[in-house]
Amino acid sequence: MFDRAPIEMGRKRGYFKDEAARALLGLNKGDFMQNLGTYGAKEMGTNPVNFDLLRDGTYDQRFLPFVPRLRGPPIVRYLDMRQVNRQWLPSPAALRGLRESFLEVVGEAEKVAPLTNLPLPDYAFNLVPRLLFRSHNEAAIFELQFQPWFDIIAQYARWRQIERAQALLEGYVNAGRLLLNPEKKNWFYSDPIGIFLDPATCKERDRSLALAFSFLALPINCPAEWVIPDNYDLSEARAALLSEGRGSVPNQLSFPTIEELPGNDYDALMFCDVRPNFSERRYMPDGTRLTKQQRKDYDDGESSDMANAALSVNEDDEEEPFPSKITEVMEDVQPTGEPASQPLENMHLAVPDVTAPSKTPTLQLNVTDSLTPPVPTSTPTSASNSAPNSAISSAISSTSSINMPSSHRRGTPQQWRGRAAR
Repeated sequence: MFDRAPIEMGRKRGYFKDEAARALLGLNKGDFMQNLGTYGAKEMGTNPVNFDLLRDGTYDQRFLPFVPRLRGPPIVRYLDMRQVNRQWLPSPAALRGLRESFLEVVGEAEKVAPLTNLPLPDYAFNLVPRLLFRSHNEAAIFELQFQPWFDIIAQYARWRQIERAQALLEGYVNAGRLLLNPEKKNWFYSDPIGIFLDPATCKERDRSLALAFSFLALPINCPAEWVIPDNYDLSEARAALLSEGRGSVPNQLSFPTIEELPGNDYDALMFCDVRPNFSERRYMPDGTRLTKQQRKDYDDGESSDMANAALSVNEDDEEEPFPSKITEVMEDVQPTGEPASQPLENMHLAVPDVTAPSKTPTLQLNVTDSLTPPVPTSTPTSASNSAPNSAISSAISSTSSINMPSSHRRGTPQQWRGRAAR
């Protein structure tokens, strides 16, 4: 469970690049995503935030100490997964709970942003619209984040990514509500994780930021000589927290809505785009594995089509036999090995009328060999009472209504790549 997640398998198994999370958590090359989708002890909300990360940290990192202590993904926690036809997906009940809690936090953050004029964290601002992207209006939220053809570890990684964005927004709301109501002692989303500061290694330039966090009632072990002045107020704490231009991004007070993403985008992967040469005998166009009965129906359909094609050719030969003169010419022609490429009907149309046609042997097809089923060529791979105020809130009531037919598919994968109009 603590092994390295095989994210190098990439899109074909449902994995994604996670550089933004690595930068947010201050990870180095030796830190890797584990099989349960977390970054272990360095995951937000698991341990107090090291002050070294905050000293010259980004705007987003200044909210990490406000993340609720019990909200961050624990090091070991299994998801409620269901296996259907050798494919894994989170259970409907688990997905419903995740959607409700995520949308509730998104809505609360959009309420706090205009009241405090604090821009939404960059990590969440960029990720939330992608997580809520839907390929069509009837699709369910997170439908593209959890697909049946994804590797089970990729399912875990995507679940943790959603929790990570939610945890950061909860820290943002905790800080925002405190700035709006400094007299209120209770945190909006439970007690924050706090900060680890080693008094022996801290520097004088750390005093301003450390006192600001201490004034905001965050758990932090400041040196004994660092005492909050009597005239210290909320404006000074806010100035220290958002120093050096942090939080000055304009027009970032609500989440935008993404109308379209390509089928090879990490947050909108389409099976036909990522694996265009998939076996039609093994998978549906959406990546769902065919059952035994569906594979049998596919084979029966292929055999029926071939038999009908052979019967049609034989009937044409019997009804309109070629004149003997043309027959002799055809017998002199060297065989090409591709009977289907000979335009028999066109040749007949070019023949002059003959009064006494002679019967010739009809064209024979090896129907038995044609009925051999194709060999697979691909390999298996990897809310609450409040609601969002932005355009994203329209996604809450949407449910998925895509029904894939159980019979065999015909046509090419390119014919299935179209999407419904948005």
